[in-house]
Amino acid sequence: MATPEEVPLIGEVRNALDGGHPLDFLGLLSMVVLGTTAQPLQNPEEQPPSIGELVAAFIDVQVPETTALLAGLGEMLVDDDALRAQCRQAARQRRDGLPLWLAELGQSTVHRAVRMTHVLGDGDELLLGVRFADGQEMTGVVSIDHRSVVTDAFLVPESIDAVLAVAKSNNTDPDVAFADIDRADARASLQEALDKPLSMFPLPDSDTWPGCRALVQWLARLMPSGGGAHS
Repeated sequence: MATPEEVPLIGEVRNALDGGHPLDFLGLLSMVVLGTTAQPLQNPEEQPPSIGELVAAFIDVQVPETTALLAGLGEMLVDDDALRAQCRQAARQRRDGLPLWLAELGQSTVHRAVRMTHVLGDGDELLLGVRFADGQEMTGVVSIDHRSVVTDAFLVPESIDAVLAVAKSNNTDPDVAFADIDRADARASLQEALDKPLSMFPLPDSDTWPGCRALVQWLARLMPSGGGAHS
């Protein structure tokens, strides 16, 4: 059985949870998911551990930090229902106290979606307002170009109202427009872009993309389905 010293991330998880805002931990968790993605051009022996292998290690090591990781992955592993259920069950069987926002991560909502467009622009930006079970908020900002490809994304630990207020006050271009959109339509636009493999349209990595991809995928699932994709 693995020991806490043999499991990476323990210290980073502790620091992220001590930070107080959910984004510290969720951003780290999203990077963990990306780090387990197989690289097509790497030799098999050089491939990173799979997410299943990491989950097995987290289940073996019963400390509060791995409980937090399992609780988070129990919501964020959007592409693997069985593994997500395994994470949830393992986290429920432990008695470690988790912050309310993490213990009730499944109750998080995307309560507002805004599209920022430019008349002559090459794409749009989606702003997604997120609210956690304890009332804390954050905002996701996703740039989607005319090919329906995510070109960049980042999250900020502020409410969407605060982010919009700053964006509008700093905007001096009359051709930039901000408009609330139906959350189902926002999900459809976002999902269409996320469904394209990262390797299909190679883009320079930013400080936050594709590191936050798993987090953005999770935000898409928090919105109602059934909208029509924006062209």
